[in-house]
Amino acid sequence: SESTCPIDFSQQWLARKFNLDRAPEFQTVTTLEILNQQAVISKKLLKQNAEENTSETPNKIKTETLKNTSNSNSHLMLAKDKHETYIVGQEKLSLELVRAARGANSRRFWQLFDLYYSFLKEQADHKQTVPSHFFDLVPFNIMIDKSYKLSGFDFEWVRNERIHINIILFRAATLFYQRERRWLRQLPESPTSKRIFVHLVFRKLGLSISAHALERQLRAEKHFQEAAGGQDRFESRNGRI
Repeated sequence: SESTCPIDFSQQWLARKFNLDRAPEFQTVTTLEILNQQAVISKKLLKQNAEENTSETPNKIKTETLKNTSNSNSHLMLAKDKHETYIVGQEKLSLELVRAARGANSRRFWQLFDLYYSFLKEQADHKQTVPSHFFDLVPFNIMIDKSYKLSGFDFEWVRNERIHINIILFRAATLFYQRERRWLRQLPESPTSKRIFVHLVFRKLGLSISAHALERQLRAEKHFQEAAGGQDRFESRNGRI
């Protein structure tokens, strides 16, 4: 992307993010660096020999699906040694959602969620499934430009099969409530629990989710979060990030 932001191309790296509280096999270092005069984001395992220290299924977490067709071999893998172009001049979709919620602007908030769901549908096939690396394509990992075009980034987790968009939508709702619930309560709907917010999101988008599917996916997400863990530590060349 074109940018007016000054970038010092004489530096090899500009900033780093460490996931240190994860299990050893999932600890990573994410670096904003310069490759061929271009700012890119790279992600690598913090411990390159992590796979050797893990028993049975290295870098994998068994998962459940939102659909009733369970797959006992379903699992997530951590994408390693990957590079993505650094996106500049845009905002995170999650930040725009927070701004709408803080301003009690219900109309804009749900317009943004509808835009997000439309984006997921655009990436889906006729079975409403998306590529396996879209598992973490939630608003915190999506940029929005001035023309309301969305683009994803940080495709860290990869599933061994395609993913139904309702799973991603569910994750988007639960993670957003988990991180930003204090602002969600500024909305007229004022959701008071993760379950209420999930039902609200699905209803606003003309969808439904059964109590059984909701509870099963909550358990699956809890299992994933506990297995992966995660707390970020930031470092930059000038001491600020």
